[in-house]
Amino acid sequence: MKKAIAYMRFSSPGQMSGDSLNRQRRLIAEWLKVNSDYYLDTITYEDLGLSAFKGKHAQSGAFSEFLDAIEHGYILPGTTLLVESLDRLSREKVGEAIERLKLILNHGIDVITLCDNTVYNIDSLNEPYSLIKAILIAQRANEESEIKSSRVKLSWKKKRQDALESGTIMTASCPRWLSLDDKRTAFVPDPDRVKTIELIFKLRMERRSLNAIAKYLNDHAVKNFSGKESAWGPSVIEKLLANKALIGICVPSYRARGKGISEIAGYYPR
Repeated sequence: MKKAIAYMRFSSPGQMSGDSLNRQRRLIAEWLKVNSDYYLDTITYEDLGLSAFKGKHAQSGAFSEFLDAIEHGYILPGTTLLVESLDRLSREKVGEAIERLKLILNHGIDVITLCDNTVYNIDSLNEPYSLIKAILIAQRANEESEIKSSRVKLSWKKKRQDALESGTIMTASCPRWLSLDDKRTAFVPDPDRVKTIELIFKLRMERRSLNAIAKYLNDHAVKNFSGKESAWGPSVIEKLLANKALIGICVPSYRARGKGISEIAGYYPR
């Protein structure tokens, strides 16, 4: 019997509860039922919640492991890769997407896209129709991802602008001594955690070291922000003391700062 290997992927963690993974599994099962001369390898490659737009799946995901396996001869020529569609393999720019497909085919691995039952093999590289079809699919996938990315960026830009102008809350994510009210329009401090923060600052003002503060909190069974007792450490104390959110400032992520996105003063209650 001939060997088939399955690769499944979807882009966002939110799709975990959707039908994407079940649909891909169903297509694989249906294809194997019709093609009884194939058996499915015990190793299935899955990138769940990993985007193929910038090629992350090919750098650190299961797809990168698959590429490594074919390049080192662990997956032999004659094997068939089953995927729902070519855009599961890549949503990068056309040139990069086609190069990924060519890399697989040049190692003697056939690719079957289950959505349209198309077979791509090493001969496809010399067939204008197959190549043009693959290019068009890659182009469409990349354009769709570009549009989605642009919409997300514009949405976040508007959220940040609203936050700057009127204090509108951008996201439910917030420091662990705060939570959203029922209307999701304001942050509400947790009284117990606020008292803990005040105690930490009081101890620091007494010139106690970070280790001494952590020991005091642990000795007095003060719960940390995960609700655990005797779990304070000096590094946690240090980060808390330096947290700008305590004075109301929303600090963007390291990656966002690299793109020139600035802090928002007065975003959190002081």
